Amino acid sequence: MPQLMQTADYPLQDSQTFLILLNFGATVGGLAMSLLADRAGSREPITACFLLGAAAIVTMSTRLPLPARYAIVIVGGCGAVGVQGLINVYISRSYPVTARAGAVGVALGAGRIGAIAGPTLGGWILAAGLQPRWDFILFAVPAVLGAALTLAAGGRTPRNQGRPAPSPRAKEPTAGHPQ
Repeated sequence: MPQLMQTADYPLQDSQTFLILLNFGATVGGLAMSLLADRAGSREPITACFLLGAAAIVTMSTRLPLPARYAIVIVGGCGAVGVQGLINVYISRSYPVTARAGAVGVALGAGRIGAIAGPTLGGWILAAGLQPRWDFILFAVPAVLGAALTLAAGGRTPRNQGRPAPSPRAKEPTAGHPQ
């Protein structure tokens, strides 16, 4: 983020402050949204986080007074980074016990792929000589997609919710350790 903001003609100190505020927004915003999710369910706060994050990221491409930009970066941190914890809870509540670990792993893996691909694509955009504004628009696309996927997933609950996990198979003999 500091490099992108410097390319958008912000001094290094402001660029570093943006990164700190983004992470602050992710932490505090994620905690605040988790409190809301505990009371209202996860789907709506996740959708709101994604949409607020997308709007904040696109707004970061405009010229605003510095205090307003700081506030937008905090909101963007909540929507772009802080939402991951909510997604993990939502997934673990939506999948049966036997599939939860895999489902959360897929979600975390998709997020990591985006964390790698986003800056790479952003660097290509800057290297191509395009305006930094296009990076912000590119970074908002996954947030809009996340909101759409959350709405499409609906309020599923696992079929075996409330039932104990299946018993593990009997321990099989291993080499050197007969049963």
